[in-house]
Amino acid sequence: MAHNPPGRFIGSFVNHYSKATENAQTPKSIRLLQDFLTQYNHFADAHDLAAHAICHFCEDDGRYNGNIAALLATTAFLQDQTGVKSSRAALVALKGILDGGRFTPESLRAWAEAHFPKSS
Repeated sequence: MAHNPPGRFIGSFVNHYSKATENAQTPKSIRLLQDFLTQYNHFADAHDLAAHAICHFCEDDGRYNGNIAALLATTAFLQDQTGVKSSRAALVALKGILDGGRFTPESLRAWAEAHFPKSS
């Protein structure tokens, strides 16, 4: 399990995003990543980055846009940072947020903290 200082969270996330999209990189996926790196260049912790990443990559007009690669990258990133494996309950809860259109950093951070708690 990696313990990165806040400034290094973004590098870890970029690695996971690159792996998740390596077979389907498009100009749009690259532009989304570049926009994310420009707009969100500091995160308090892994949960903060995950919440903003899901909002940025997975929401269009208040609805889930089907970006599975970004969800896979985000859950892999959280697993890597916390040492907690993703569970069915975590995915069901995330699906509820996505289907309900509750794309806010606060709701997604609460999801991440509940299902990928920080190690002591």
